Amino acid sequence: MVTKKANEILRSLEKKEHINRQKKKQDKKQVEGQFDMYNYKLAEIAHEIDKVNLNELTPIDALNTLVRIKEKNEIILDKNT
Repeated sequence: MVTKKANEILRSLEKKEHINRQKKKQDKKQVEGQFDMYNYKLAEIAHEIDKVNLNELTPIDALNTLVRIKEKNEIILDKNT
């Protein structure tokens, strides 16, 4: 009688643990997808900066370049929200 009840409790706890593990896996996949998109955006910004020749930029050109990159990224962020 006691062992039967203990087995029922054990099965119940194991099912709950299994469900929790599955939920954690799904949450992890969702976060990884978001992280990949974030890395993609960072790579895009880095590529844009790499194209700039710092030795030939005047201070106003540097500011204009930063504004252009910022505006481009704001548009990208607005599309994804």
